[in-house]
Amino acid sequence: PVSLCKNCYATFAQSPFLTSQNQDARPGSISNSPILCNTCGEPTCAQQLFQGVCMFCKLIKPQYRYLRSIAHYKEDTAKVVHSFKYRERYTQADQIASLLMLGIDSNCFPFAGWDLIVPVPSSFQVARKRGFSHTALVVRHLSAMLGIPTDIFALTSARRRKSQVDLEIVERSINVQNAFTARQIAVNNKAVLLVDDVI
Repeated sequence: PVSLCKNCYATFAQSPFLTSQNQDARPGSISNSPILCNTCGEPTCAQQLFQGVCMFCKLIKPQYRYLRSIAHYKEDTAKVVHSFKYRERYTQADQIASLLMLGIDSNCFPFAGWDLIVPVPSSFQVARKRGFSHTALVVRHLSAMLGIPTDIFALTSARRRKSQVDLEIVERSINVQNAFTARQIAVNNKAVLLVDDVI
C-alpha cells in the first residue's frame, strides 16, 4: 500500500508499523519509508518539515506533544478493532496491547517517560450500549507490560460525538474538540500517554 504526504501529496511506500526513521523525498516521488512529523507522526516530505514538524501541525498547533499510530486502519487491522469493539472479544485486548508494545519498543515514540496511562473514553451513550470500555481493557494490559500506573477515570466524555472511523483528518480534530474533561488532580504535572483505537 502507498501513503501520501498530507502536505504536498508525495507518495510513500507504507510499512506495517510506523518508525521514527526519516528519509529524504521529493514531491511526487516514492520513498520506501515515510518521513514522520515529530508531532503528529504522519508521513511528510522533507521540504514540508520545519524543525522536524510538518506544516499542518505548525498551523493548527495541536494540544498534544506527540501522536503515533502503531498500524494503519485498513483491512486486517480494521477487522481486529471491529471484532474487539462490537463482537465482545475481550481476549483481543491483550493482543492489541502487545501491538502497542511493538510500536514502543521500535522507538516509534520520540518520548517514553510517561507517568500515567489513560484510555480515551467512549461517549456515555456508546459505553452504556456496549457495556464495557474497550480502551480501558487495552490500557490495563499495557499498564502491566510497561509498569506504569493507569487511571481509567482521569478522562471523561463531556458530550456525544461521531465515530472517528469515517471522518477525514480535519473532521476528526473538530469532532473531539471540547469532547472530554480531565480530572485535574489525576493529570496535573504528569506526562500522560493517551490510548485510543482510531485516531
